[in-house]
Amino acid sequence: MTAAVIGLNFGTGYSSIGVVNKKGFADCIANEDGQRQIASALAFNGEEEYVGNQAKPQLVRNYKNTFTGFRNLLGEEFTENIPQPLLSAPVTNINGIPSYSFHAHGKDSSLSVKDVSVKFLQSLAKSAEEYMGKPIDGAVMSVPHSWSQHKRNALSEAAKAANIPLLDLIDDWAAGMSAYNEVLGAADSNVLVVDMGEYSTAVTTVAARQGLFTPLSHLSDASTGGQQLDHALVAHFAKEFTKQTKIAVPTQFSADLSENDRRALVKLSLACEQTKRSLTASNSAGIAIESLKDGADLSSQVNRLRFGILASKTFHAVGALAEKAVKAAELESEHIDKIVLIGGSSSLPSLTNVLAGIFQNAEILSSVDPDQAIAKGAAIQAQLLAARDVPDLPSATTEMTVNVTPHPIVLAGEGDENAVVVAKDTPLPARRIVAINPPHGKDSAVLELYQAKNEIKVVAPPPREKTDDSEDEEDDEPERIPVVVRSNKIASLQVAVKGDAPIILTVVVLDNASVEIKAAQDGQSPVTATVQAP
Repeated sequence: MTAAVIGLNFGTGYSSIGVVNKKGFADCIANEDGQRQIASALAFNGEEEYVGNQAKPQLVRNYKNTFTGFRNLLGEEFTENIPQPLLSAPVTNINGIPSYSFHAHGKDSSLSVKDVSVKFLQSLAKSAEEYMGKPIDGAVMSVPHSWSQHKRNALSEAAKAANIPLLDLIDDWAAGMSAYNEVLGAADSNVLVVDMGEYSTAVTTVAARQGLFTPLSHLSDASTGGQQLDHALVAHFAKEFTKQTKIAVPTQFSADLSENDRRALVKLSLACEQTKRSLTASNSAGIAIESLKDGADLSSQVNRLRFGILASKTFHAVGALAEKAVKAAELESEHIDKIVLIGGSSSLPSLTNVLAGIFQNAEILSSVDPDQAIAKGAAIQAQLLAARDVPDLPSATTEMTVNVTPHPIVLAGEGDENAVVVAKDTPLPARRIVAINPPHGKDSAVLELYQAKNEIKVVAPPPREKTDDSEDEEDDEPERIPVVVRSNKIASLQVAVKGDAPIILTVVVLDNASVEIKAAQDGQSPVTATVQAP
């Protein structure tokens, strides 16, 4: 019987549940309310308890009993500098533990951040069990790459308290790569994983080498995320509402806001979040709020182009973060082959346009919904770990020291042409096999292998013909072409050739960076060489 395993993306703003369906494909399931993106929120109102998307409307008139943003506080101690949510109940200090004080069931109560997380995780587990029709046998949960081991342990403890059998934790970027594993294929490529979530943005540069993923750099920015996009829409529609009604609506939360202003701002913020989500699928989206303030309604629309202009500062901040991450990996933008988008705000066309302008050689992958990629990747990992014949493996989040190739190894071609046999940053030991067409009319072929360097060749644009208007035109930008340049010769092998059968070249780079080389046609005696590591 197939094990009932799931992938959980427990996000700060929204969460999702991934499973591998009967056809073997990863999928995101909906909860009882039909939501695949489940708000990470919990609220109490009298005798009622609301979880997920049902809790969000409570922010308007019942914010003191509504909790959001609790995931990021797991494993933290209370300090005066602890981040306080803008929309929901403040975080309080109870014996040094971040907690929430609230009124429910006719009395004052309190819950720690862990307690709130446990309640929310229990609701996710219940949704999964109702979908699968049986108890969960195991789960893989995603975590931010930047989380300390202490915070990871706190998440594991919360999962255990929620009666979720935890198989493993997996970094968000790794889950996203797992969701795209079949699309990425076995080809060697440099991948940029851009995770724009509700509260922050993280960018990871990854060397993908025949199914093995090695992170080369990771940067995050807690001041750039979906909330900043919401703020841009809030400012836009608040200005429009004031212009239409002559009634002022605040655009920023502050301690001295009147209750009337706070409610209006919460209503507007929640509506703008939905408008933003609608713009991921449509060229335009409407916003309609009944009695936004003082009995006046708001009804308007915004299109993608206008939204891109309003939020351009945030989108370009993500682009700048991506450029920094690539530089930190000691790569150039031209060396990025593919871009994987994860996180709810990553699917907005304005962001993909910014990234496409920076990484012009890269293919932006879009076959997996960024909202669902992390949960799907975690579900794939859970399915692998639940297999009966899986060996004991270290956790997907274990920091492992793995040697990688410091330089590419290339096969020299005619002139300056080179074929990369082993790419830079390939985990060791590594084996690569290449089929080479033999030269026509010759009884031998010389194969030369070199250590090489990745460089950028700058090609000046062709001169323009001078016209009367040419003085006012800007010069064309030079073209930047990634090339591989030979440096040190590793080996030269002369291989006997008979007929048209391909020459099979096998290159093995050992863990100590020594290189073993073998080349031969089928049925012929191989020529071998061993090169010691420098």
